[in-house]
Amino acid sequence: MPASHHSLSLTPLRVLACLALLSVVAAGIAITVILSQSTNPMFSIRREVIVPDLSGMDWQQAQVEQSAAQLSIVWDTRYSAQAEGIVIAQKPTAGSTVKQGQKLILSVSKGPNTITVPDLKSQNRSDAVQTLRDAGFTVSVDYIRNDPTLQADTVILQSPAAGTALEAGDCITLTVARAVPDPFRQVPSLLGMSVAEARRRLAIVELLPTLTPSNLTEGTITAQDPLPGTLLHRNAHVRLVAK
Repeated sequence: MPASHHSLSLTPLRVLACLALLSVVAAGIAITVILSQSTNPMFSIRREVIVPDLSGMDWQQAQVEQSAAQLSIVWDTRYSAQAEGIVIAQKPTAGSTVKQGQKLILSVSKGPNTITVPDLKSQNRSDAVQTLRDAGFTVSVDYIRNDPTLQADTVILQSPAAGTALEAGDCITLTVARAVPDPFRQVPSLLGMSVAEARRRLAIVELLPTLTPSNLTEGTITAQDPLPGTLLHRNAHVRLVAK
């Protein structure tokens, strides 16, 4: 009697069972790969390491020091008082327990954010202020009355001096010339005016009246000394005759 082949045939149930087994094996392999790559401390099967203290190191030295921990460095640069290239901060902090391959952010100094103060002497105040603001400084303006030979609104002094290295946002003080009032006043024509009007006109140009007779409060101006157009110093007297 011929041998039976029923034992070698694959029934649908057996096929399904094989496929299910293969799926389980494949899923197990995938999970193992995922966990081996993950740095999540809850799921990763990677070895745990202690984050080294890299602050204060030169960035190249820090790169060498952390290689033993097998972490993934992400570089970040920022201005600071530290010299350029020095590690000034790290995340996670030193002493933390993490998984191998976890991201380690190292902040490296770009050096001080300094700006050289420009020379602003003899510049116009508006131009000097705009120059400083464009450079990143704040500005304070002090006014001083100077001699008439210096044009008004001209920068006389600056503090700190030109060439000083400062940080953005620092304040520069400018000392600026304020216009000197003209020391002379021109005598107006007062003939024919009332005493009250003549007093008002002289007050406008900062001159003082001396009336004859001295006790006169009303009347018309018939003479004046000096003549109209004469230049007098501020608060000088103009003699008026009225009747």
